[in-house]
Amino acid sequence: MRRRGLTKFQLFLLSGAVGLVLWKTSSWSSEIDGVVVLAGLVENNVYQTGLRVDRDTEIIVSMIASFETDAPRALIATYGWILDADNRSVVWRPDRGSMTRNGVLGIVSDTIHIAAGFYAVYYTTIGPSPDSRSNAPFLGLKPYWTNDTSKWFISISNGPDEDMDDISIHQVDSPGNERRIEDLLWSTGQVGNYSAHTHLFRVFAPAELSIYAIGEICSRECDFGYIEDVRSAERIWEMTWDNTVPAGGYDSNRLYSGSLSLKPGIYRAGFQSNGSHSTHRWRANPPWDPSGWGMTLANVPHSDVMSYDPWTQTEPLIDLTGVGNDALEKAQFTVHIPSTFLISAMGEITSRRSVYDYGWLESNQTHEIIWKMSYLDSNHAGGAEKNRVETVFLDLEPGTYTVYYQSDDSHSFRRFTETGPDHPERWGLALFPVSSEGNADGAFTLLNDSWTTEQQMEEDALKALFRDRQTTLLVSFEMVGNGSQLSESFSLDEPASLYVLAAGEISTSGRYDYGWIERAESGERIWEMTINNTVHAGGKDQNRRIEGLIQLPAGEYIARYVSDYSHAFGDFGDEGPDDRTEWGMRIFRVVR
Repeated sequence: MRRRGLTKFQLFLLSGAVGLVLWKTSSWSSEIDGVVVLAGLVENNVYQTGLRVDRDTEIIVSMIASFETDAPRALIATYGWILDADNRSVVWRPDRGSMTRNGVLGIVSDTIHIAAGFYAVYYTTIGPSPDSRSNAPFLGLKPYWTNDTSKWFISISNGPDEDMDDISIHQVDSPGNERRIEDLLWSTGQVGNYSAHTHLFRVFAPAELSIYAIGEICSRECDFGYIEDVRSAERIWEMTWDNTVPAGGYDSNRLYSGSLSLKPGIYRAGFQSNGSHSTHRWRANPPWDPSGWGMTLANVPHSDVMSYDPWTQTEPLIDLTGVGNDALEKAQFTVHIPSTFLISAMGEITSRRSVYDYGWLESNQTHEIIWKMSYLDSNHAGGAEKNRVETVFLDLEPGTYTVYYQSDDSHSFRRFTETGPDHPERWGLALFPVSSEGNADGAFTLLNDSWTTEQQMEEDALKALFRDRQTTLLVSFEMVGNGSQLSESFSLDEPASLYVLAAGEISTSGRYDYGWIERAESGERIWEMTINNTVHAGGKDQNRRIEGLIQLPAGEYIARYVSDYSHAFGDFGDEGPDDRTEWGMRIFRVVR
């Protein structure tokens, strides 16, 4: 009986609580008049409509907003405002000092003078901070802004002296969300989460660049713009807390509006965003100009500054684009005087360690990888998120270089397994010469038959390494794949020095991909790759390489190389060595 009585009491309390909630959230009964009205609003949204004003006039702005709580110094949680549609400047916004407080509610009635033109009218119901909505009191039993959704509205009415037979204000569809700017150089448009936008431009004479940017400045890099000199990689400007001002809404919304003096050169402008609080997915109230989230560059004389697009303004020196599945493309070129080049590469990269279709550049003399496509340095190329594009400028000294492009067995040109990029024909890599002072005719030479000249390039490199001694290629097991068993016989008619360049998979627990040299008559191994005579080759710890000299007496020999059924050329996934083309073994005889 006691338990039944307790249950009735609990039901009574619950019914009372529900009734209280229903009373607290009852609808606002008065009619809302106005030519432009935003009403019937719910939380966690940004509402927008348009206003057309035919002639200079006065209008009445009425609004009910909410403070976060009924405390005197509580933050404003929901409110409306008006922007000029052309220049995105704030025409009207609420002044808490002129609001009439009614507990949580703030009541506004303003009369303002407004010029002819188009305007955007907004109302935000997202809240002043990311955790404001989640901090709502249980069942709405205390005064809080989320209790009053039915009361929120903003309306715009004719002024008191308006001739009712000749109305000058009208509600229209959205008048457009882009700033109308003369001499526009570039704009990101409305930037969403996890976005990166870049643009190359060239300055021919000292110029002033106008920058308008809105983002989120916080303890980590959140949403911000920057400009860097591509030749020096020096970042000459970026949004910071100190050089920006409050942009309205959430405290971390910041605005930069100013100019930047630039010397002649090539520059990269960029804007990147993280995974929260941006256009279409605000986690707290947006800035006064929500569509301005991003960056716009403008107000520069066209004679001094112009966009730089190598695809339309320059012929590539090397074009390895339109690459399909399971491909390895490469080309070689010689630089005769110090020169600048631009590489544009597009491929498949899903994370810092998951690189599938990508390009790289290395020196033939030192085998040093000078540049390699990466997730961090690339941007979204359109379509599926894993489509990435990277643009890099390189200053190269005289020498011979090889540019490579490697693809795996899926998602490539003409056979995309997910949505392709914006420019699918550019899947691969292109290298463009960048004209500048110091670059002239004859500055570089393309070696047309890259595959047949590889041996000569190796021999040239070895001659430099061994003080111009002649070399002969004896064994070439190049770019070895899975499940391979390779062998090659060679003879030495006198004692000789051999230069060995080899890479494979070796760990303390075993050898999986490796090479050795044995006597032909007995099968005795006289040299082999081990964990002790190799060094880490980059990537996975088991990736090992050796490069050096061995001495052999005259005789008949067999060189062998074996690989198991995983982790070899064409199947490294995200754990390949720095130079995947070395996987295998090459042996050169050094002639005194």
